[in-house]
Amino acid sequence: MSEFWLISVPLDKASSQSLEKLKRAASKAGLGSSFRFHIPELKVGTLDVLLGVADDLSRLDSYTEGIMRKTSQCMAEVMEQSTDKVIENALANGGMIVQRTVPMITKPHFSMK
Repeated sequence: MSEFWLISVPLDKASSQSLEKLKRAASKAGLGSSFRFHIPELKVGTLDVLLGVADDLSRLDSYTEGIMRKTSQCMAEVMEQSTDKVIENALANGGMIVQRTVPMITKPHFSMK
C-alpha cells in the first residue's frame, strides 16, 4: 500500500522558486516527489468568519425554534375547541407532525365537562 503525505509549506515571493527548492531538497534526501497542489480560497473568507457564521446560525436556529414554539402554543390556545385543526396546521415535511416543536398538540390540553 502506498503512503501519501500532503504537506503545505510557505512560499517565497516567487512560488516557482520555492517549489523547485523543495523538489531539489526532497529528491536529494530520497524522500519522494513534490508537486504543486492548488487549494482554492474559502468562499466565505477566513476560518474566523466561517466560525462566526456557524455561531450565528446556531443562535438563529434556537431563536426560530422558540418563536415556532410560542406560535404553536398561541394557536393551540386560540383553537382549543378544534384540536383536529391545530394538528392539521402543525403538519410539516409532507405530513409529519412536528412533535418536537409542538409537543402539546398530540395531547389534548383542555378537558371537556
